[in-house]
Amino acid sequence: YQTSTKKGIVTHVWEVDSVPKFESESGAPDFAYYVPHISFIIEGYQENNAEVPVLRGVPDLYQWYRGLLDSVDHSLTPDLVKTVDSIVKENPTELMQAKALYNWVRTGIKYIAVEDGLGGFIPDNPSAVARKRFGDCKGMSCLLATMMRHAGLDAHECWIGTRDIPYTYTENYTPFVDNHMITAYKHNNTWYFLDATDEFIPFGYPSAFIQGKEALIGIDKENYVLETVPVMSPPASKTTIIDTLTLEGEHLKGKALWKLSGYEATDFRRKSIRQKDERQFYKYFLELGNNKFELTNLPKKTETDSVVALDFSFKIPDYARNFDGKYLVNLNMDEVYSGNSLEDRKLPMELDYGYSASFDHYLKIPEGYEVRALPDNVILKEAFAEVQISYAQSGGFVHYRYSYSSSSLLLAPSEVADWDEMGKQL
Repeated sequence: YQTSTKKGIVTHVWEVDSVPKFESESGAPDFAYYVPHISFIIEGYQENNAEVPVLRGVPDLYQWYRGLLDSVDHSLTPDLVKTVDSIVKENPTELMQAKALYNWVRTGIKYIAVEDGLGGFIPDNPSAVARKRFGDCKGMSCLLATMMRHAGLDAHECWIGTRDIPYTYTENYTPFVDNHMITAYKHNNTWYFLDATDEFIPFGYPSAFIQGKEALIGIDKENYVLETVPVMSPPASKTTIIDTLTLEGEHLKGKALWKLSGYEATDFRRKSIRQKDERQFYKYFLELGNNKFELTNLPKKTETDSVVALDFSFKIPDYARNFDGKYLVNLNMDEVYSGNSLEDRKLPMELDYGYSASFDHYLKIPEGYEVRALPDNVILKEAFAEVQISYAQSGGFVHYRYSYSSSSLLLAPSEVADWDEMGKQL
């Protein structure tokens, strides 16, 4: 490292020899988490023997953001006022009103990113976004916050960095710290982080890619607050399967009910609208046992904001193994935790969200048969995940239960041995 000064310009030079080749790995977080880099912060400069402040801390950054936000015309058109007033009238409580306004924006306004010059920082006017029926994150944040404030709700525009960015506002108080805008709504001392750019995210859930991130909430011209977006617990995003299974010779038939909640329901909805062959999509998505899995009927789907339920029948030809009249049936039909090897991994692995699962398979014991043996129950616990498998015989059925829970959003390389060992045991 060396410095030099010429004509008032100070030059800093860092030199490194024999730098090893950088190689990324599947599922790793953004390179800024582990690749050395420099982020410049210009706190001020000298002009006419006076110090001109630029970014001395978060307050200066907020003042710049606030100036851009205040240049926006927040007035609502008469038609938009009527829309807000109608939603308020139809929903008697504040929380119901907030949910209805959020749903109106996320389902009625198409997200289109705008990153052209200062257009990447200045929101479009809320009424213009509503009229055009499309906007970027800034315009949608401003629209939702303005509509909610007209309804008398405590809502504010909010700047935030996605999980691709490793900095907090106090660490890097520059525009490099964030790349997104949402709406923050406060109710009974609880902040709700509403990202209307994702039409599939239900009210009460932040978008998955901002969990755990610090948010800059603009209260008024002078005041702001920094709040951390909560990380949703595993039960908030759960897959539940309950099915009844019957054997016809070596063929397995079943009637199943799947329930997907939270981010699991969001992922299903996002995937399902892209499918071209509905039957093929459901076969792939619902597959149990092996690739001989066949749907007897297309699933009957029922939905709420945060839950998708799928009711269907299926069969798996030649699933049971026949050994001289004795049948072996593998009830471990699902691979939620596959134990994917991270051997020799050098980088962390990022997970989208905490997740849980509960699978209950009830196999009817065929007439004239008895159960000769059941596998041992399994309980595996690590810092990043917990798995339980149990078998029981009751009322003419063998009941298999699989439960899984993982709250980790980042799996450290040091956890590779535990991950691999859990996979081997499963």
